[in-house]
Amino acid sequence: MNIKNWKCLVITFILCLSLAQLSFAAETAAEGDVKWYEMGLKSFEEEKLIDKLMEGRNYQREENDSNGWVSISCGEEYLGYGAGKLSYQKNDTSSTEGDLIFSFPLGLRGESKETARDQDKIEELSSWLMEICLTSENEQMNLVKSESYTAQQIQVQLDKALEYDDTLSGIIGNGVFKDYSKYVTFEYELSYERIPVMGYHELPEGFYMDIAAPTPVYIHGLVGDGSLIYLNMQGLFETKGSEKASMISQDEAQKTAMDSIADFIPDGSVKLKENRLEYVPIPDWNSTSEAPQKLVPYWYFEFEAEDENGETITQPVRINAMTGGDLSYGE
Repeated sequence: MNIKNWKCLVITFILCLSLAQLSFAAETAAEGDVKWYEMGLKSFEEEKLIDKLMEGRNYQREENDSNGWVSISCGEEYLGYGAGKLSYQKNDTSSTEGDLIFSFPLGLRGESKETARDQDKIEELSSWLMEICLTSENEQMNLVKSESYTAQQIQVQLDKALEYDDTLSGIIGNGVFKDYSKYVTFEYELSYERIPVMGYHELPEGFYMDIAAPTPVYIHGLVGDGSLIYLNMQGLFETKGSEKASMISQDEAQKTAMDSIADFIPDGSVKLKENRLEYVPIPDWNSTSEAPQKLVPYWYFEFEAEDENGETITQPVRINAMTGGDLSYGE
């Protein structure tokens, strides 16, 4: 077996092991108690960021006194970080490329076959990201997605999108994918006690679209031809303490979730597509600040149904695993 195939097997094994661990954690937690955490937004060690991302190059540094955001630049290369957030781009187009791949519905599926060079870079980044992101033995980071796209694949999809909606030209730009021939995405999921933190799986129509709350946790980036060109981290935090609480059963939570959607989803057509136990960053509902104050366990249910026109409706519901309250009502 050659080195390339061996590394593919290793990464596949790691992904499967991570999913198995998360499933085991949910089953174990379902048997009794669960923890909730007091939390604050994460602060980063600048020396570690510069050592890895700027690699000894001369740079300019600015700090915003009002919010503590630090900006570090070297030519077209940019690094910015503050409470719970980090943004890095290698050139003036890489952030646009990142936004397009992660946020824009490209309509194509990436391949899971990276070159040995891509795999080496992602393994190297994984080690470094864990070093700067994880602060306690209760935390874990899981590589949940890594896919490759050629620049031509992506550009073809963008051109097709413009045929249907020319107003997208200002967002997409022309010839964005010109600096690199191949792009590899990587996304990580953060977990506590092997229970995932809300973020990677979040649907656009989730509750964060309806109420004021902090952005879910995201750790994702782009490698272009074996070089890191884009990194975006949001919602990272540090825990300050924890308490145990009794947890309601999954069956009880599912019944509550079904009752909450009964008024607007047709009877008899509802299917449970996915369910899991996860942590959700929760702000102080009585404060104007969106900064999260607690990390609270919720049962997550994703339902599917057809409306009267035959269109598929997808509805996520989160039920507080300690109180049985519905998150869409701030409970």
